[in-house]
Amino acid sequence: MKKVFIAMVALLGAAVSIAAEIQCGGFSPSEIRPGDTAQYSIILKDASGSIDPRAIPMPEGLSIVGTNTSRRFTVTNGKASSQTDLIFTVVAEREGEYTVPEWTIEYDGKKYAIAAQKLKVD
Repeated sequence: MKKVFIAMVALLGAAVSIAAEIQCGGFSPSEIRPGDTAQYSIILKDASGSIDPRAIPMPEGLSIVGTNTSRRFTVTNGKASSQTDLIFTVVAEREGEYTVPEWTIEYDGKKYAIAAQKLKVD
């Protein structure tokens, strides 16, 4: 497994303590044709940062061709929360079933496992 260190930016004042959650949103769509693209997303809840696309263990035959970031901030009943979606556009070169293996991200001294994800290309 690879370790990825995320460059983080403070979201809220030091008086607020928030537990971060980092997970994989998977591929959307989960099935494409050769030459088409899918979106591979990583979701940072109550955390902010970026991931170098070269750190993602993409299998041979899939290439990251673009990145996008979306951020949302909400306050509910006086509690602030945020979500950052890191979206990687992936192109498939040929038919097959591709698996991005499980990998880890380290944030604020904790390790977060990013679950394996599959993309079918036919």
